[in-house]
Amino acid sequence: MSEDASEALRLLGAEGLTTEEVIERSLIEAAARMSDKQLLTAELSALATDPDDRAEILAVTQLMEMLLVSK
Repeated sequence: MSEDASEALRLLGAEGLTTEEVIERSLIEAAARMSDKQLLTAELSALATDPDDRAEILAVTQLMEMLLVSK
């Protein structure tokens, strides 16, 4: 086990979690992050290919640039 992992295990163990609980929590959280990333990637892909969404993104970007310039 790496030093970083050992330190994380020590810190989480100090909160009263068992090694099994730490590992279980870590696996569940890692899976959730992967799922969230996959969902976000799919959403961004859908936005990038939708002409209406692209037009709205461009309009908002142009508005924000105008606001920055006017400051």
